[in-house]
Amino acid sequence: MGYAGTVLALCVLCLAAHACVVLISVYYATGRCLNQHPLLYIVPILATLGYVWDIYYLGQPTLIMLAVMMLAFLLLDRHRLKPAVWAAALAMILATAALLFVAPGPVRGLATNA
Repeated sequence: MGYAGTVLALCVLCLAAHACVVLISVYYATGRCLNQHPLLYIVPILATLGYVWDIYYLGQPTLIMLAVMMLAFLLLDRHRLKPAVWAAALAMILATAALLFVAPGPVRGLATNA
């Protein structure tokens, strides 16, 4: 993808993670994630806008990790079964490995990441 494609892909990933975090937060607050009062979406976005801008600008994966953790918690809430726990744990391990080793690979090299 090159440098520009990597930056664009990471920006889209951060945008999706931010939307995911806001929607899951609204779900946990009200029981539904859509068709709620607009302030439930606007206030968290405005409150975290500076932080999210730093994440975009500095390229930190913390927002993506937060989105992955919130999705894991949501899945665990919906499916209180042992297979779901293992699936959530496996997804968290894979996401962490992807963000630590695979994502910076095109820039730093996979050997340096390891």
